[in-house]
Amino acid sequence: MSECDVCGEITRPGSQIARGYALGFFEHHSGPPYEAASLEALPGNVFRCPACGTYYWLEEEFKSFLENDYSFVRMGPLGSDGPDATRVRVHDAVRAKDVAALERLIRAAERETKQVAIQTIDTYIDESSVERSLREFLRELRDSSTEKPRC
Repeated sequence: MSECDVCGEITRPGSQIARGYALGFFEHHSGPPYEAASLEALPGNVFRCPACGTYYWLEEEFKSFLENDYSFVRMGPLGSDGPDATRVRVHDAVRAKDVAALERLIRAAERETKQVAIQTIDTYIDESSVERSLREFLRELRDSSTEKPRC
């Protein structure tokens, strides 16, 4: 993980985000914690540092206990291998509008990687703030890469 000025607030010792603790017991609280205010929000509860490019996941959990509602918010960096690496490659390709990279990723991937890539693409298709032509392309790419039942 990079130690840039923006990420430094998130990764500093004692940061509740870095340790993964609940950030508060605020009734119906949602969204990123204040430490993440400088990060770029992407679909699917993913954030990107504009300075160094590090990606972070955001997890929100809501619970009730003794008739009180609590929300727990945790944030951490996406990993550099496995499903996290696939998510990062898809986010990078969509941000750069790199059609060829997206097609290579979807067409050449093994089944598990392909599923993660399609799930990540789906977050962009469902996001209304994403440019309409890009959403349509992603929808076509997803639909063309899913296996069709054989008769």
